[in-house]
Amino acid sequence: MTQRTAHQGIDEGIDEGPFLVIGGTGTTGRRVVAGLRARGVAVRVGSRSGTPPFAWHDRATWDAVLTGARAVHVVPLDGTMLTRPLLTRAVAVAALTEDGHAGRVHELSGPRALTLAEVAGEIAAVTGRPLRYVPLTVAEYTAERVARGWSAADAAYAAETFSPLCRGLDSHLSPGVREALGREPRDFAAFARQAVAEGAWDT
Repeated sequence: MTQRTAHQGIDEGIDEGPFLVIGGTGTTGRRVVAGLRARGVAVRVGSRSGTPPFAWHDRATWDAVLTGARAVHVVPLDGTMLTRPLLTRAVAVAALTEDGHAGRVHELSGPRALTLAEVAGEIAAVTGRPLRYVPLTVAEYTAERVARGWSAADAAYAAETFSPLCRGLDSHLSPGVREALGREPRDFAAFARQAVAEGAWDT
């Protein structure tokens, strides 16, 4: 799986405004926020609980959260197990705070192209739990999300976004980590071991 991250200025000429992180309270977004704050820069968290509040499906909230922003980082589908939060954070912070990234798109992947079943197997191996990937149709996935309290629109959007992954259409490798950070990406197995050590899958 690959993921794209981009650095894009919002208000022309603004050099001292906050960096806006859309999805800044989620699994990946909060790490990006922490990484930016560790560099001593101002951060605006784009979320329903943020100030000002932001919601993807409420365009009336867009102008206020974008006004004055120096640059924006958008976290798509935050919280999915393939997003690789630590990797995404490192690239996002570099793209937002260092020269040479403006207007560029970095496509991110690990050194191996893994299927969802293989990812489940890697997590099972490091957690010692009997995990396995169970394929669902778009209709089945949507119905399950709605049953868990998602809106029908959000569930349908997520299902359509995941569909290419489930069909193996995003199984290529990308050079984004090398381009953005000057090093090779870590293997998913190493990420999974660190996640276990940090209690990511404790219940």
